Amino acid sequence: PDGSDVIRLTDRPGYDGGAFYSPDGSKIIWRAYYPEEGPELEDYRRLLSQGLLRPGELELYIMDADGSNQVNLTNSSGYDDEPVWSPDGRYIAYITWSDSVGGDIYRIRTDRRGQPERLTSTSAFYDKLNYSRDGSRLLAIRGSRLHRMRTLEDFGRHGGASELDYVWLPAEGGEPNRITWVGSGVTQQGRNVPHAGPDPDRVYIWAGSEGLLSMRYDGTDIKSI
Repeated sequence: PDGSDVIRLTDRPGYDGGAFYSPDGSKIIWRAYYPEEGPELEDYRRLLSQGLLRPGELELYIMDADGSNQVNLTNSSGYDDEPVWSPDGRYIAYITWSDSVGGDIYRIRTDRRGQPERLTSTSAFYDKLNYSRDGSRLLAIRGSRLHRMRTLEDFGRHGGASELDYVWLPAEGGEPNRITWVGSGVTQQGRNVPHAGPDPDRVYIWAGSEGLLSMRYDGTDIKSI
């Protein structure tokens, strides 16, 4: 690819971001905020002219890779964010956030049959969601609701004093299992983000000055790659 032949896929006024292809490349999932016509849209355009964006409700959308058949997948009263495809393409897992209750991990069928399923039983602050390579587990970073409310940090970057853990849970849902704590808290640009790797029994993490590390799902046997 050389960056030529750029094709615009969305054209509604509002915010589009976090787009990802499905495993087979046939569809795209993304998050969006589309203000309604009237005062909400006028406020959005006024702020945009100043290079600003007011936090609003984020919802998930899915479309064919050519931009056709755009469909709204979720419609909650807060953030629906960080969508990830299951390896078989049947599900999309995502995180939610509400200042009043915190966040959870959900999944929804890509064929839109049924309602979103809540996978976590206890609300918290979840970030950096990923599937294991075989699709049997979900990986995430977890902190308390009070952590995010106290530090006012947004998804994707956390300070050195952050109280965060790596966790995993079954792809069908259940209580998150702690792997280990997140050193220095920084999750920007892939650092300290849990990833699947070639060994299905290990978690892979880029830990800044420590380099690329791998460990078992119980946090033991840490190795430098």
